[in-house]
Amino acid sequence: MGLDRGRWILGTATLVLVVVAVVIAVGLASQSGDGDEGAVEVDGTAVQEAHICLSGRVPVDGATCGSKDAPVKIIEFSDYQCPWCRRFVDTTEVDLQREYIEAGLVQLEFHNFAILGGDAPPDENESTLAAEAAECANVQGRYWEYHYKLFAEQRGENQGAFRAERLKQFASELRLDGDAFEQCLDSHKYNDMIVEQQGAALEAGVRGTPSFLVNGELAEGFRTFEQFAALIEAALASTEGS
Repeated sequence: MGLDRGRWILGTATLVLVVVAVVIAVGLASQSGDGDEGAVEVDGTAVQEAHICLSGRVPVDGATCGSKDAPVKIIEFSDYQCPWCRRFVDTTEVDLQREYIEAGLVQLEFHNFAILGGDAPPDENESTLAAEAAECANVQGRYWEYHYKLFAEQRGENQGAFRAERLKQFASELRLDGDAFEQCLDSHKYNDMIVEQQGAALEAGVRGTPSFLVNGELAEGFRTFEQFAALIEAALASTEGS
């Protein structure tokens, strides 16, 4: 029911490296909007139904949504507790999927940058637990359903929204195999992967959430669809000219 001491120490040591990133992430979030802390007044069910990645009309493979042949690859670095990440998912990403992913021009890949849980141990770290839960859902072929469920259930940072019991409840609501999901989550089998993704994000220059690599070019902070479309169009023009 938890990681052995050696693995926990290794994970904790790595997480210490992202404490500064946590502070910067909070700073970025406070600068990203108009002081409403990223609150999104939308119906979570309606938002989920709007996502092309759940429609069956585009290919999905684990945390990747869109054609592998798409000329523009976007890697999204996000934390399920991050309010501005939810705003991106509920607004910009819906239009991005409809206009670019469904058209075969963009492939989106989600990477965990689970920093808002700080250096709490695995059993208590809500950012890491949520990320692990999404990976456990992925084992059952239900990654994107669970992914959007997490954002819809966001209730502030480290307030209990993503404690283990609730994550298991979400799995039940989505009709996943509860026993398999519980065993997966309790084992923390994906903790090392989450830590590795954090390290890779830091090496790529990521310091806050949400952040994105658009064909390798780093873009930090929440962007409206119009702002994001400009990045995509520039990337498309670059690929056409090469």
